[in-house]
Amino acid sequence: MPWPVHPNGLLGAQGDSDSYRIERSLRFNSGDSAYLTRNQTTPTTSGTFTLSFWLKRGSVTTDQVIFYGGSVRGAGQPGSDLYINSTGNIFIDNSTGSGNYTSYTSPGLLRDPSAWYHIVFNQTGATVNVYVNGVLFWNTTTTASNYFNSGVLHYIGTGAISNPITNFLSAYLAEMHFVDGQVLTPSSFGETDAITGRWKAKAYSGTYGANGFYLKFADNSAATAAALGKDSAGTNNFTPVNFSVTAGTGNDSLVDSPTNYGSDAGVGGETRGNYCTLNPLFGTVNTIQDGNLVLTGTAAGNSQRIGTMAVSSGKWYYETTLTTLPSTQDPLVGFTEINNASAVSQYPGEAASSYSIYQFSTNTFLKKVNANTFTNTNTTVASQGDILGVALDLTSGKIWFSKNGAWVDSGDPATGANAQFTGLSGTFVPAVRGTGQVATTTISCNFGQRPFAYTAPTGFKALCTTNLPTPTIKKPSSYFDAVTYTGTGATQTISSLGFSPDLLWTKGRSLAQSHNLFDTLRSGQRLRSDTTNADASTTVTLGSNGFTLGTESESNNNGSTFVAWSWDAGSSSVTNTSGSITSTVRANPQAGVSIVSYTGNGTNNSTIGHGLNSAPKMVIVKNRTTVSDWPVYHSSLSANNIVFLHLTQAQAAISTLAWGGVSSVSSTTFTATVGATDIRNVNKSGDNYIAYCFAEVEGYSKFGSYVGNASADGPFIYCGFRPKLIIGKRIDAVENWIIYDTSRDSFNVAIAQLQPNTSIAEATANSLIDFNSNGFKFRSTNSFNGNSSGGTHIFAAFAESPFKYARAR
Repeated sequence: MPWPVHPNGLLGAQGDSDSYRIERSLRFNSGDSAYLTRNQTTPTTSGTFTLSFWLKRGSVTTDQVIFYGGSVRGAGQPGSDLYINSTGNIFIDNSTGSGNYTSYTSPGLLRDPSAWYHIVFNQTGATVNVYVNGVLFWNTTTTASNYFNSGVLHYIGTGAISNPITNFLSAYLAEMHFVDGQVLTPSSFGETDAITGRWKAKAYSGTYGANGFYLKFADNSAATAAALGKDSAGTNNFTPVNFSVTAGTGNDSLVDSPTNYGSDAGVGGETRGNYCTLNPLFGTVNTIQDGNLVLTGTAAGNSQRIGTMAVSSGKWYYETTLTTLPSTQDPLVGFTEINNASAVSQYPGEAASSYSIYQFSTNTFLKKVNANTFTNTNTTVASQGDILGVALDLTSGKIWFSKNGAWVDSGDPATGANAQFTGLSGTFVPAVRGTGQVATTTISCNFGQRPFAYTAPTGFKALCTTNLPTPTIKKPSSYFDAVTYTGTGATQTISSLGFSPDLLWTKGRSLAQSHNLFDTLRSGQRLRSDTTNADASTTVTLGSNGFTLGTESESNNNGSTFVAWSWDAGSSSVTNTSGSITSTVRANPQAGVSIVSYTGNGTNNSTIGHGLNSAPKMVIVKNRTTVSDWPVYHSSLSANNIVFLHLTQAQAAISTLAWGGVSSVSSTTFTATVGATDIRNVNKSGDNYIAYCFAEVEGYSKFGSYVGNASADGPFIYCGFRPKLIIGKRIDAVENWIIYDTSRDSFNVAIAQLQPNTSIAEATANSLIDFNSNGFKFRSTNSFNGNSSGGTHIFAAFAESPFKYARAR
């Protein structure tokens, strides 16, 4: 079957280019008091309706009204509103007037600003349902009067009952349907993509009713009811208030869209998809506003703010406008390599892998900055209103800067000549700083969601999901998955996986029993991560699309709840002679996972083949023959890889291999040292071992480190995907290992924690973490839940969706 030909002539594979297309979104700036309004008439069915829309959040810390119906807008007036509060709950307020109102609050939180949500809100009588990305998010029963879908004024982006009417929306809206008289589910407006597993938009083919409307926000010829507020289903146009469609930084009509499609000729404002913005979850100094595209620096400090999208290959371009520039200010604009341990407190260009252009009015020339070194360029300093551009070429490892379209130092990104810096390698994210002084500086960013002031160099692209490379693994659940089940005490089969599992890890949630690990190289055997025991027999077997549980209580206790994590390690087991010890390997290089069985020879620094095409980032080893610990190698432990952890202990990292461990890894082998004690040895002569090896796969798995702060505004860790599983450990102090996953917490905030080194049941107290479309963020003030103040933590994360296709969570 050929790929569909799109109207613009492009060919697109399913999952990479959407056949149904949402052309534009409308940016709501709370500071502009922007909203739309119309006076609804007599409805087809009063109080029965469906509202469907796509939302990309701006501010995530303020109360914001999405939809309101009432005779008069304002606190204490009769009406109904749907809004998101400052912590991310969806609220419904119903009021009969005179301050008599009733509020209904969702249990889950929506505070991911990096991608699009699809939200469906329906009601009939007192019954309310809210769906997010095709899944039921919340249902409730209201008791007060309801003014939605009645013959009163309706507002989009403002209106309040219990709060002042200043709670304007700070977000992007797209593809808004209001259906009068029908209760519809998400399947009327979206569907699951078979290739990627993501929720995507589709055309609505039903009727709308008397008060129904369809706002595409596609006609940006004027900020009028007949254009920007046009009802594409009929004549129920909405009047826009305080929106701008004038070219430039204030334009609120953008091509930031929940659908990926289009070509990129470098002019900006053309390719559709989820665009990079500044990330309000990373850093606190300097204010981010206006759809997270405007940075206002009002306080002294070196903290940088970074974008929501990072890149490790390709050619990329973005622009910044120095909208407000007092004479004593010193903004910096550039790219920085993702460095979750220290990047928050640094300015762009401070680190060895960070690069920027520096503007200070008392200088004669702009300065280029890297590794805290400031070097004059041949370009004079900028003035207020000037535009600084950044071109990053990760094919050649070069970066250029421009002022008003002229490249600094006579550079030419199109030919590769005269780059400001060379030798760049890694994963980079846009980074800006407003000021290191005290007066207000405003920088407006354009990552391509509107036309550029100056065309990008040939071959350079806007920072948009459509332009991101196609990930090796489009649908992570075909290689890794996490599922929950209830034990029966009798044989039962879990057959919901989309692959044949080779590594299975189970844990009881409601009971204090051991973690159990099974794999295809140890058929009929199990190990426990929280004990030092050798192999023990099991009745658990692995199948073609799941696993069968026997009667043993640790994996199938009657009435207890369980979670299982599973990995696909390939289709066959082979003999591997790459190392000095011959091993049996079952490997899946595409997914970066292998299972290695070997027999120790007692020789120090022996090597064992792992079957992957790249060096593992994490290796877990266990002696199967006798009582032993679980040495763990992780690439973030130290620069020279000479320390190791113990899965069964809460202790900090040990900085010596005298007791044994994995000392180094390569693209073909890992090196095992002979320890002084049997319990921590990974190469005792004659003993049998199993090793689980994990290499990093972009968009699918990530292994790194971060520093905690014991704050509800904890560190944000960029992964390049929406995680499904996170395993972590503090390495500089005694703390337990932790595991979070989205199978046990369907929506944020995630609170269900398990500990691989203990047998305790699932804990929820003070375990707070948000899973986002591009990474995860800690929200716990408790120092023992992955966010210790000043503590260094390592982690392993596996994807639910690569960022190219991810929805906000």
